[in-house]
Amino acid sequence: MKRTLTLGFLSLIATVGSAFSQANTTVNWSNFTFDSGTQSSVLFRDINGNALSQGTGSTNTDGMLVQLGFYDQATAGNNFLGNWVALTGFGGTLHTSIGDSGSNPGSGGSGNGIIDFVTLINLNTSNPVVYPGDTGTYATQSQISITSSAPTNGQILSIRFYDTSTGTTGHYNAVSASDWTWQTPTTTGGGAVVNLLIADAFADGPGGSLGDLVFQAGGVNAFKTTIPIPEPSTYALLGLGAAGMVALRRRAKS
Repeated sequence: MKRTLTLGFLSLIATVGSAFSQANTTVNWSNFTFDSGTQSSVLFRDINGNALSQGTGSTNTDGMLVQLGFYDQATAGNNFLGNWVALTGFGGTLHTSIGDSGSNPGSGGSGNGIIDFVTLINLNTSNPVVYPGDTGTYATQSQISITSSAPTNGQILSIRFYDTSTGTTGHYNAVSASDWTWQTPTTTGGGAVVNLLIADAFADGPGGSLGDLVFQAGGVNAFKTTIPIPEPSTYALLGLGAAGMVALRRRAKS
């Protein structure tokens, strides 16, 4: 029997808010669901299978780092090809992190292993606004300035999650789907809906398929941070995201 997941499963929804005069794209990216059984199945975890820490529940930006972004040569055949480019949580201290909540402070957070973000990304800036208009709002940083051509319209997006709050040492993994695509900011509304609940994933219960969901380190390592973060000196030789180019890409299976 089919089940409906409230709020979706690891969903990204990219829309353009016509209520804003400045060209922008709003991205909702989440693995939050009210279905407790399914929620346990999709938590982001460390290499040992423990749900990644949200830090202090009443404080945003202090949990394990998670970023919305893309690999700059990604294709439908390899979502993780090229250099990693973070659209949120890059540098500085205001990282997008596990457990952040729009209703902070005082909400207790979204919980360990859980993300539930709304980000407003304006044209010609590098400071997306997280939870715009909510009590937990903060400005984060993009690795690039958002323009009409960067990222390119239709660029395949990914979510990178880490077992560290800084992303400088430890491990990471990335999850993507080929129809998670960037929509160039406009002032006219519209946009694209990108939802990870592809092909009715989990529709037939816990044994259901994960559809077109792919992980940079997949198989038994899906949802786990298992790819070592290169030393800074290695980045100079290999380029950002090079570790992902040699990681085994597999379709996640339940």
